[in-house]
Amino acid sequence: MAYKEHVISTKNEIMTSGFKPPDRPTHSGCDYVDANRLEITQRGVDIISVADGEITRISKDATSGNFIYIKHAGGIESFYCHLRDKSISVKVGDKVKKGQVIAVMGKTGNIISSRTDIPEEYRGTHLHFGVRLNGAWVDPVPYMNGVKTIGGSPATATPPKSETVEAAKPALKPLDEIAREVAILGLWGSGQDRVDRLTAAGYDAKAVQARVNQVYYGK
Repeated sequence: MAYKEHVISTKNEIMTSGFKPPDRPTHSGCDYVDANRLEITQRGVDIISVADGEITRISKDATSGNFIYIKHAGGIESFYCHLRDKSISVKVGDKVKKGQVIAVMGKTGNIISSRTDIPEEYRGTHLHFGVRLNGAWVDPVPYMNGVKTIGGSPATATPPKSETVEAAKPALKPLDEIAREVAILGLWGSGQDRVDRLTAAGYDAKAVQARVNQVYYGK
């Protein structure tokens, strides 16, 4: 999936875990890797600031590993964790620009990976990216998609009703494909946000959830 905003320098993010999925209700952000798996190389993948802001905290703990908080306009903070050791290139108080490199993707902290097709030294390497609005964790996907902006305003102004031209609606995807996007790829958010987005796209949110439960959770 192509995003409007980016948190890795290749601008080629793939989400591996979404915001608070049913099997990880405390997962308060989204996990990303590079689509071409460049993070499993010695050079790695640079992490970049999603928007202009100020570095407010840099630290390390057992869960998040090396992490950075950036304060933005509109009561928004962005959070980047599991950063590679000795890769952080900013300090608290620095003003950073959108797209500025701040660290390298890593695997520090509490990382669990069962994959055996990746060299052990890179196994579990990813970026956990979080967004806080007025102190509360929110789904990063609308910000990555450009539906919301880091700064609190809509990405684009809605034209007056008289000037709005309704675009042709795309064909709906098969139910099984949407269920996979919900359960595995985390592309549709969670909770009421997911229901609203599925409904707006023309899908029956209840039918999609029922299919997810049947196929992925055995309900």
